[in-house]
Amino acid sequence: MGTRVQRRLDWSRGPIPCAGCERPMRPAGRAASEPGWSGTVAHSGRGMCHQCRRVQHAAEAAESVARASGSVPRSAGLSLRRLAGLETDAMVASPSLGREVTWLWRMLPGDMSMVQQEIECLADLADQLRREGLVAMSRPRRNVRHGTGATILLTLTVRPATEAEARVLGHEPRSAQPDQTEAVGVAA
Repeated sequence: MGTRVQRRLDWSRGPIPCAGCERPMRPAGRAASEPGWSGTVAHSGRGMCHQCRRVQHAAEAAESVARASGSVPRSAGLSLRRLAGLETDAMVASPSLGREVTWLWRMLPGDMSMVQQEIECLADLADQLRREGLVAMSRPRRNVRHGTGATILLTLTVRPATEAEARVLGHEPRSAQPDQTEAVGVAA
């Protein structure tokens, strides 16, 4: 196991893109309301925002458990619904709205082509969306991390499936929470 080289980020030119989702970041101690930092998310560590760092941390924990058990997981197993903040089953008022999530997928070992790796990743993502009763609202943006523990990070917008979409996709829709009436729109 090698040592990690710590690299300091240079904030002198303003926001830096997150290594995971490429959203502009600000230093952790700065407020988004400060001049020059509007529209940014806080840096959390390892060049990533909180959401991407949380996904990476979960993947590292899963990898550690897998290494101890001798198996290799392909995804961190995190709920996309939870990552998107859609834990309640409220329907989104407009079908064009949803929440952005970053989904980590552990690449398959061996010399498989990158094209095949991407196809396998998208197939697993489609299965995950179907299991959780979600639909994609944007094409996934892809970020590949090579080396030991190579991963593909997909960033996309998701929302709960409507009843009609759930029927077409072949799964039962999640019922709305009893205390919720008309849903409010969810912005990314």
